[in-house]
Amino acid sequence: TPVADALAASRELYKTNCAQCHKDDGKGGESVVDGKKINAKDLTGDRMKSRSDSKLYDDIAEGSEDDGMPAFRGKLSDAQINEVVKYIRVELQHAK
Repeated sequence: TPVADALAASRELYKTNCAQCHKDDGKGGESVVDGKKINAKDLTGDRMKSRSDSKLYDDIAEGSEDDGMPAFRGKLSDAQINEVVKYIRVELQHAK
């Protein structure tokens, strides 16, 4: 489908950088990364759906030490972070 093709780059970024903790379906949960146990947030829940795109962007860019979420600023470009936000909205949250 044309929509899936448009999200191919976004999906790849998510799988490479996010899926290890947030899982392919975005549901998150417990995982161990670099020997640290983290409890990744559910990206598909109402709490994340109600966040603005800019807040979601900041969450990815800045990370959250409390949750064990690494900062991706410097690892991903601004454009790549925006692609991940788009993927979360369209594929995981099924936003229209």
